[in-house]
Amino acid sequence: SAANQKVALYQLKNLNYEADIAANGQEALDLMIQINYDLILMDCQMPVMDGYMATRAIRQSKSIKKQPVIIAMTANAMAEDRQRCFDAGMDDYLSKPVRKEDLAEKLSHWHKILMADACPVPTSITDTVIGIDTAKETPMVISVLTDLLPDERVSDELVDEEYLQQLFGNDESSKREVIQVLVETLPERLQNLRSAITAGDYYKVEREAHYIKGSSAGVGVIGLSQPADRIEKSARNQELVGVEETLWETEQKFHQLQVWLQAKLN
Repeated sequence: SAANQKVALYQLKNLNYEADIAANGQEALDLMIQINYDLILMDCQMPVMDGYMATRAIRQSKSIKKQPVIIAMTANAMAEDRQRCFDAGMDDYLSKPVRKEDLAEKLSHWHKILMADACPVPTSITDTVIGIDTAKETPMVISVLTDLLPDERVSDELVDEEYLQQLFGNDESSKREVIQVLVETLPERLQNLRSAITAGDYYKVEREAHYIKGSSAGVGVIGLSQPADRIEKSARNQELVGVEETLWETEQKFHQLQVWLQAKLN
């Protein structure tokens, strides 16, 4: 999501990386054909072309002169999920929710390998893509960081102020900006979610709820991400009993967020 992209750009800037945004796996592939990036941070869940498809396309492309290291970002940490990443041609993985410290450690690890010209070439054929150009003093980054999530906690809070403080410190302007982007983008997704629930469209319910969950959690709005997560799981299990009540809770939390933001702006 746009809000999560802003968070990602802010974090990467603090880690001394320059960042470009690719909205999906196809855009990432197109950029890889144009620029020889050394490292890609690949979100497994993206529109148009997901991370697995994008990775296979990169591995199979004859237009890419140098194969990059590809690090998966996945919400699933089970052994079979990690194996799926490796089978697609990825070299490493980060489990969601991704913390800034984990991201920094992983990038530093691979950056050192790349700078030492010891980067292994994979033998097998991801609301995210990071490419580092080691020919420059400051690595260049292609980013589709859609789900940098805070810790999952059961809470009645609307906004995780501690998480926002961790992301932005005392930069109140950036805090307001990412929340404002979220407030501007969610009404359409909430309407889509309501329509999908009415139609009994499990796939669309899961997709829209996942977007709301990820974009909200990525900027610390746990009051929205938690009920959206429950809706997503219900749809995945093809069980929509009680989902209307959870949607109503989500919509009420969104209205509270609008009030919260207005107070911040004033």
